[in-house]
Amino acid sequence: MRPRLKWKPLLSPPGDAGRSPTKEMSSSFAPGRLQLTAHVDDDGTADLFAIATSSGFAGQGSAWFNISEIRDFATRIAMYPLQDTVEIAGGFFSDSRPGELVQTHLSICVYLLDGRGQLGVRVTLTDPHHADAIHSVALEFRTIYNRLERFSRDLLNLVDGRATEAVLEEELL
Repeated sequence: MRPRLKWKPLLSPPGDAGRSPTKEMSSSFAPGRLQLTAHVDDDGTADLFAIATSSGFAGQGSAWFNISEIRDFATRIAMYPLQDTVEIAGGFFSDSRPGELVQTHLSICVYLLDGRGQLGVRVTLTDPHHADAIHSVALEFRTIYNRLERFSRDLLNLVDGRATEAVLEEELL
């Protein structure tokens, strides 16, 4: 009889040191997480740098945004209850169609999953340096209003220079 093989990742996800790779697959990954840092420029823009992980998938990327867009996004995700899907996206814009993104480098989308207050977060990250073969990751995780409100506050502090990062972590109801 052949021995049963257990699936185990080749590399542990960030923050997964010390965990046994032979645990059940659903519990072997760290919870979903989005970490933002920013380089705020004096022209009213900021380069948001994101590191995101969820269920063993991970990516990093960045995009430039107007600070007013970041503040608007942070304010809208703090509203309770969340009425509509809230998204912020940056990357390369069309020369011929103003305001239209032709290549998204960083996108964060927050949406309501159910009436109990479970929220979904979708993060898309694309490497702009590979024009012929784009490298990208899109991942999703769940969170709750309390974590989203804290992330909103931290994001506002980040662009105002009062924080070094804004982190949103997964939490299931």
